[in-house]
Amino acid sequence: MTTINMPAKYEKKRCARPARMEFGVYFALIFMLFLPFAFLAWVFEAATGRSSITREPVSRAWEQAASVTPMIFEV
Repeated sequence: MTTINMPAKYEKKRCARPARMEFGVYFALIFMLFLPFAFLAWVFEAATGRSSITREPVSRAWEQAASVTPMIFEV
C-alpha cells in the first residue's frame, strides 16, 4: 500500500546536516575572500601608524565572514 494513508508522524523529517555543511562551505569561501583585504588593511594600518594593531588579519576576516554568512541564509 502507498504512504498516502500514513499519519504525518511517520513521514521522514528533513535532515539539518546539509544546511550545516552548506553554511560551512559558504563560510570558508567568504573567509578566503575577505582574508586578502583584511591583510591589506592590516598592512596599511601598520604602515601609517593610524591605530594600534590589536586585531590580526585572520581574526578580522573571521569576524567579517561570521557577520556576512548568516545574512545569506536569512533569505
